[in-house]
Amino acid sequence: MMSGIALGLAIDAVLAIMLFAAIVVGLRVHRRLAEVRRAQSELADLVVQLDRATEKARNAVGELKHAGSEAREILTSDMARARSLADELSLIAEAGDNLATRLETRLTEAGRHIRAQDKSAPSGGRRAPAGERSAAPRGEVPARSSARGAPPAEDDRGFDDAADDDLFGRDDTDVSPQEAIMAALRNVR
Repeated sequence: MMSGIALGLAIDAVLAIMLFAAIVVGLRVHRRLAEVRRAQSELADLVVQLDRATEKARNAVGELKHAGSEAREILTSDMARARSLADELSLIAEAGDNLATRLETRLTEAGRHIRAQDKSAPSGGRRAPAGERSAAPRGEVPARSSARGAPPAEDDRGFDDAADDDLFGRDDTDVSPQEAIMAALRNVR
């Protein structure tokens, strides 16, 4: 009988050791399961945060598209306005070139006219009054009438002497070439 009791005790001891080992393994599994649950809840939080970040990114992309389209519209209108201003400036520059050419022609003619008057002036150094001037040679501007009501004289090139006088601001015949040029520059519009 002893051997039956010893055998029972041995089996009970083996079972107790196996139970103890099962309890230890069960505790380890429980801890790992608790860690997995914590990791799972953290993963759920990360998924929520990722979802929020994705939504913010979508909103930001939408705002960027909207801002880009607004910027494109503004740039398009600014470019159209700039083209319009460039065309206008081109026209102004062309008009300025034309005005400069006309002014140069008028100043050249005025210089010729003044030189012709200086050559025909009496030796006193002053030009003759308007009624006493001799006729200018062909190709030069003829003397203008001193009468205020007289129609403007035109030379054979089609220049209007009265308009020249208005342009150069001359009312008298005693104007130096420098004064005539300065008066013409002041009267240019």
